[in-house]
Amino acid sequence: MNLRQIEYFLNICECKSISRAAQKMYMETATLSRAVSELEKELGAALFKRTSRGVVLTEYGQIVRTGFLQAQSALDSMVENVQDRLREEKKYIPLAIGYGIMHSLSTDMWNNYLHAHAGETEFRPLDMPDYVVEREVLDRRVDLGFTIGPVDESGFEARLLKRSRMYLILAQRHPLYQKETVRIEDIEHYGRFAYSRSFKSRENIERFCRAHGFEYTAHYESSDLASLIQMSTENRGIFIIPECYADPGRAGVRYVPLPKNELSWDIYMIRRRNEKLPLRLEELWNYFIAFCTQHHAHTLGNE
Repeated sequence: MNLRQIEYFLNICECKSISRAAQKMYMETATLSRAVSELEKELGAALFKRTSRGVVLTEYGQIVRTGFLQAQSALDSMVENVQDRLREEKKYIPLAIGYGIMHSLSTDMWNNYLHAHAGETEFRPLDMPDYVVEREVLDRRVDLGFTIGPVDESGFEARLLKRSRMYLILAQRHPLYQKETVRIEDIEHYGRFAYSRSFKSRENIERFCRAHGFEYTAHYESSDLASLIQMSTENRGIFIIPECYADPGRAGVRYVPLPKNELSWDIYMIRRRNEKLPLRLEELWNYFIAFCTQHHAHTLGNE
């Protein structure tokens, strides 16, 4: 038995459906169903009754739910106590950061702050997909996160820090490589790669393509962005990336900019809405905003 099983089980209880719980956690329904079966096998008892409307707990499931809720409460309390103690000792500040964001923002933003607070503060950046970043903030595992927009401002206070272009990757052997002007509609009949559903960019790209009259159907999807980029440069499919991953000096690859006013990679800093931060984190929040206002404000236009 492990912590993931607790999370999976309690989310199913909350959603009353394995498929809805899987959607909430950005995972495949089959994967979650298999995890439930493994837990039931481990305990030797059926925990859910499957119905046409979802699932309901069995008598054994009720016992497990009670135990898991107690365990979850104890774990949350333990994590909160550890985080509070570390903050008091000024050991480190955990930050949940979407893939590519730390690289996209100026390294001086991080380094200048650490230099000014040498011996007092360390950052512990945790790189993860955008939706996972938001869950980490809401679940109080971190207080500050960096994600890609749009952001649900009913749950978060959010500040837009930087806006970047997105680019099509075209390998030299691709039929579109030599075309003087490439429009997004031109990719409809070619193989395409996509981010997994845990990335905001997946939905943003699909919405953008839909507005241009076609569905961005993925022939292959993954959370491993490096692999997707590599396969695109090898002419195995088209991929769309933010500017921070584009390498203009790479031979045999063309990066086609997409209209920034229709599709962009918007970096937001987020915190839980209507919640006061400790003084040191409030100062850090204001520092990040001030730095990005000075260094990245020019990117926020829609040219």
